[in-house]
Amino acid sequence: MRLWERDVIDRIHELDPPYEAIYAGFGKATINKSKGKRWDHEAMWNVLVARARDARLIDKETGEVLESEGQAVRRVLEQCAYVSYWRLEPLKEYGIDPDEYYETTSVKNAVRIQN
Repeated sequence: MRLWERDVIDRIHELDPPYEAIYAGFGKATINKSKGKRWDHEAMWNVLVARARDARLIDKETGEVLESEGQAVRRVLEQCAYVSYWRLEPLKEYGIDPDEYYETTSVKNAVRIQN
């Protein structure tokens, strides 16, 4: 079934239909084309931090630097990257108690069976 489904989807994309259309007998269909991406994270972090260090906010009239390099790096990272989780052990190694920075919104029980 999955092979058949993949074949049908590939054939539809070959027809290059509009993003959204209404088809008789099926109704509304939305066509998405997505790309898998493999990021070079190390290079991305390096170039982003380098650019951020040079992106400090400066008052155009007085030339006064309005933020430190660290503040500029944080601002640019917040604009360009999204953190979806925090690594607990490294936080603890820096003396940060993770329990102070999150609120438990739900609990899901799980069982892991290992060989």
